[in-house]
Amino acid sequence: MHFMDKKGILTKNTVTLLIAAIGIGLILAGGGKLYAQVREGQESERAQEIINSVEAKIKALNDGESSELVVRGLGGWFLDGWSEDASFLPDKCFFKSCVCICKIKKFSLSELGARGGRINPDEISAENCQRIGFCREVERKTIFIHSTVTVEESEFRFAYDSTKTKYTTEDMKGIDFSGESFIKLIIEKLKDSLKISADLRDGEK
Repeated sequence: MHFMDKKGILTKNTVTLLIAAIGIGLILAGGGKLYAQVREGQESERAQEIINSVEAKIKALNDGESSELVVRGLGGWFLDGWSEDASFLPDKCFFKSCVCICKIKKFSLSELGARGGRINPDEISAENCQRIGFCREVERKTIFIHSTVTVEESEFRFAYDSTKTKYTTEDMKGIDFSGESFIKLIIEKLKDSLKISADLRDGEK
C-alpha cells in the first residue's frame, strides 16, 4: 500500500475516534445534567411533602395544644418562618406570617464581597426561600422557629499544650435538615403565635 494511502486511512481513523470521543462526552454531559435535574425534582417533591405535613399538623391543632411531627431529613434544606411584621420576609409570603422549607445557598467570595462581607441571617434566609422554597401561610401574628444544636469550639490553653476541643449548646433560628436521618419537630400553637422547635444536639462528647 502506498504511504499516502496509509496516511489517509490513519487520518480518517483519527477523525472517527475524535468524533466518537466528542459524542461520548456529550452523552455523559447530557446524562449528568439529566441526573441532576431528576435529583433536584425529587428533592423538591420531598420538600413539598414535608411542608404539607407541617401545614396539616398546624391546622389539626387547637389553640393551646402541641404535638410532635417526625420528618425525614433532607440535606441542603432548612425550615424557617417569619412573622407578618418581620423586617425581611420572602415575597411569596405576601406580607403574611408564613412557614417555609427552603434550599440552602452557599455564597461565593465575590458575593460576600458585594455585600461588604456582612451577612444578615434573616435577610439571607428570606432570599434563599424566595429563590428556592415552598411556603405556607399561617394565621398567627408571631412565628418562632428554632433549633437547639451542639457547637464545637476550640480552646487554646498553653503554648506547649494541644488545643482542647469543647462543645456548647446554642439555640439557632430555623431548623437545618442536613445530617439528620429523622427529625422530631415540636409544634406548639397558641392564640396569637406558633412555635416549631427541634433538638438537633449530638450525643455527649
